[in-house]
Amino acid sequence: MQFLSPCVLLERVLSVFTWIALLGRPLRASLPLVQRPPSTIHTRDEFARLNANLDKEQLLEKAYVRITKKPETVLVSGGESFELRCEAIGVPPPIISWSISGKPLLMNYDNNIIEKLHNIGHKTIQNGVTATKLRVPCAKKRHQGVYSCHAGNAHESVEANATVAVEGQSRSCSRKSPSSPIITMWSDGRFENSGLAVQLFCRASGMPDTQISWYDEEHRLLNHNSKYEVLENGDLLIRNAQWDDMGGYSCVASNQYGEDRVSTFFYPTEP
Repeated sequence: MQFLSPCVLLERVLSVFTWIALLGRPLRASLPLVQRPPSTIHTRDEFARLNANLDKEQLLEKAYVRITKKPETVLVSGGESFELRCEAIGVPPPIISWSISGKPLLMNYDNNIIEKLHNIGHKTIQNGVTATKLRVPCAKKRHQGVYSCHAGNAHESVEANATVAVEGQSRSCSRKSPSSPIITMWSDGRFENSGLAVQLFCRASGMPDTQISWYDEEHRLLNHNSKYEVLENGDLLIRNAQWDDMGGYSCVASNQYGEDRVSTFFYPTEP
């Protein structure tokens, strides 16, 4: 693949910016949760080339992905809720999607591209652990099957499977009723060289609209701090990360019906 200079890479950003912005919108909560990127193949190809050239220029380590926590088999009574969890580690940090019996269910497409654009001209570690959960509030027979957790980072992809069985008669389930948010994918841990930007994942679904808030370990709100930026998809971008930025961060997804929260740990390393 032809190497692109930082200037050319920045020009490419203009051609893919609209698609990145579209991908930044939060997913919805109720099943099915299929979200597809815009259909323009040319735009997707431009994004893929941009991402590949950024990694070629920046990565210090060889890209890889490995699942560190597999989803567990579930036996649930009809009408009850169940939840599947999965974790993966990788360079660059993997994004995770779900399918049931081969059919897309909960999809994530955007990776840490914003971080990469901020770090043009620098060598990066991009090592991270990504976690995900898939929650079904009211199990029906159609929810049973083989669920697959797909982890990938545009270089490699891996998957882990778990079987869900629904027994008994399903009780009546409410249809598209308002619900509290669910954080479906987040960074469990991140490593990056100090002085660089780092992007912490936090993707949430919910009806109605979900508000994303980020806090440091001193419980200070970061949304309106100029050092940080909460992206449209809920991720937190830390600019010029330093040793003082090491520690725990909390992402809270909330609406009028409730909230969900997760935590992550960021460790800046010396370049």
